[in-house]
Amino acid sequence: ARKSKSGDEKIKLKQILVATDGSKSASRAVGLAISLAKALSMKLTFVDVIYMPLMSYTLGIGSWFDQAMAEYREDAKRITLEAESTAKRNGVDAHTKIIEGPLSPVEAITKLAEEGSYDLITGGTRGLGGFEKLALGSVANGIVQHAHSPVLIAR
Repeated sequence: ARKSKSGDEKIKLKQILVATDGSKSASRAVGLAISLAKALSMKLTFVDVIYMPLMSYTLGIGSWFDQAMAEYREDAKRITLEAESTAKRNGVDAHTKIIEGPLSPVEAITKLAEEGSYDLITGGTRGLGGFEKLALGSVANGIVQHAHSPVLIAR
């Protein structure tokens, strides 16, 4: 970032990481990110996180676990590809990423944002399902608290 004559830090926005899970507020974040990206010639990456605590792998042996994981993967793929398609129809360069593993959604998103040098993270106030996503949603709050880049949360 460059500093202006007044000493205020100016932020150059090139890439937005958009956390999405198909919830209403995440869908609004997708729309907001597409509008920003189009207006400012930015690139988007839509990410969905499939959080599987380590214990899930130990306890999850069996066909029901495999079926549930297949459904989670299909949902994540559908959600991120729909967002990517909408962005591209609006002339915005967009990509998708699905993260699966033992990192919480907060950890996975903030780690990806830092490693990918994203200039802005967007997401919704409340996600879908699971106790971890109930409350400003705990995921949105966690991202705000732990991200190294600016965060924009959509209602």
